[in-house]
Amino acid sequence: SFIDAEVIVVDPTAGLPRREDLEGYQRLLNLLMQARVDFLIGDTDVLQAGKIEKNPAGTAEFKIRDLSVKLVILPPMQVVEEELAAWLDDFQAAGGAVLRLDAAFDAEEAKSRILEVARPHLALTVVSGDEKWLYTVTRKKGGRRLWLLLNTGREPLEVMIQSARPLAEVALEEDALPMLRREGAGYRRTLAGFESVMLEELDESETSPQGLRDTPEAMAAQQGPAAARAQSLPPPHVVPIRVRGPMRIVPQNLNLLRLNRWEMTLIGPGGETLEKAPTRAMPIANQLAETGLRIAPKVQEFFGLSPRLWLPRLGVRYTATFASKYEGEVQLVVEPGSLAGDWQIVINGEHRIEPGHLAPTPAHVRGSLGVDITPWIREGTNEIVVELSTDRPDGGLVNPLYLAGNFGVRLDPPTLIPPVEWGSFDDWEENGLPYYAGVVEYTGECFIEPEELANLKSGALLVGEIDFGIPFDDACEVALNGGPWRPVLWSPRRIALDREELRPGSNLIQIRVYTTLIRAFEGQRFDIPSHSYREIG
Repeated sequence: SFIDAEVIVVDPTAGLPRREDLEGYQRLLNLLMQARVDFLIGDTDVLQAGKIEKNPAGTAEFKIRDLSVKLVILPPMQVVEEELAAWLDDFQAAGGAVLRLDAAFDAEEAKSRILEVARPHLALTVVSGDEKWLYTVTRKKGGRRLWLLLNTGREPLEVMIQSARPLAEVALEEDALPMLRREGAGYRRTLAGFESVMLEELDESETSPQGLRDTPEAMAAQQGPAAARAQSLPPPHVVPIRVRGPMRIVPQNLNLLRLNRWEMTLIGPGGETLEKAPTRAMPIANQLAETGLRIAPKVQEFFGLSPRLWLPRLGVRYTATFASKYEGEVQLVVEPGSLAGDWQIVINGEHRIEPGHLAPTPAHVRGSLGVDITPWIREGTNEIVVELSTDRPDGGLVNPLYLAGNFGVRLDPPTLIPPVEWGSFDDWEENGLPYYAGVVEYTGECFIEPEELANLKSGALLVGEIDFGIPFDDACEVALNGGPWRPVLWSPRRIALDREELRPGSNLIQIRVYTTLIRAFEGQRFDIPSHSYREIG
């Protein structure tokens, strides 16, 4: 299959684009996606590899492989290669459409000119929601097309679809629930925030690719048993399942306190303190640059050549503090390569840890090394000191160190506390899990409006749509009233259910959330409303 594009956008790289040209190029690509016009990106070699042919309408098309291109767009750039300029002139002289844009092009005018030549392959009307968030791409194989529709926004979109041929929704995962429904001469589909939908164009003979007739039952038979039920029965009855109230919290992995606030002290040859400054874990050359701590470089002289500067062997002390109100086991965890140089770690001024004391641990990531420091942790303030010497610019305290255990964590000041057993869903900081990586299981109540179940038509497929009550993007699985675990990995969070699995009003729900390593590795969290990473705390 191939992208069924009638538009080629010239890659501007060879045209020495300026910053404003590249910004204009990005605006052009966004414009084409929002206009739902399929396009490909090509260069002079691609254009020269095809041929220009007249069509019956008297205009010209560019033919290459299975593509028939009606429009070539030249984005903003400083220089147009001679070969490219000549090809564009030939194409235009033959009756082909060429659109040349500068960096300050007017988007609406450009869109209007594009749609005069190339049209979307699928007639879509957004009847509810902001249509700029709806992107599509068309693929073609033989005489049949596939469309992928993507809602790139957070709010739902309701879309009416007109097609000259029958359409069927293709399940994107096993037992997915097709929600495409006929309405009059067309189709209607609601796309939840960030939802993807694939549609397939069937033959005029109403025969599917596998030779099945275009009946609801036959269309669904290609897509699995859940889809078959959905297509052969009345439209699914979607029941909101609202997660509310405090939940019991059970982390499935050890919790972490990420140690990345250090006081860096340069030590003189006699053990004296030279200078100190706060720093983070990173190669010592970066630490020196960031802190401004002064060193005397090592100078190596050569006969007849300029002297060379080297990093002298530095004695460095890194000090971090944390408080503890926790009486359980605590490990100190080190990722391999985190301490580059000759080193030892001192806990509370008297307990020494050397490289040979570290052993493999299942805490944190695979390959991590750890040591039990439970006997050395005291209530109140604790101090961890890394004493290290190195003459390598990439040496020093390169990565954060970690404390691991079944504790909770408070941030300011960093404090180990007893684990938080009850809290709000997905509230990592309040639940004592700001740096946690792994699986967390929540158990609590969800609510179903009684009339939602009372209005369920006989024989209709029941679909539960999980409403977490907050912006939530992590992969998870859920179990209702002690039933089986079902994956709900992304929006929309829908699952097929039997009527007997739900009760009107309060229901028991269990949720397993599968996290990424961004909190542990980078000390950052993903902020959903701004769609950006932010520092924890």
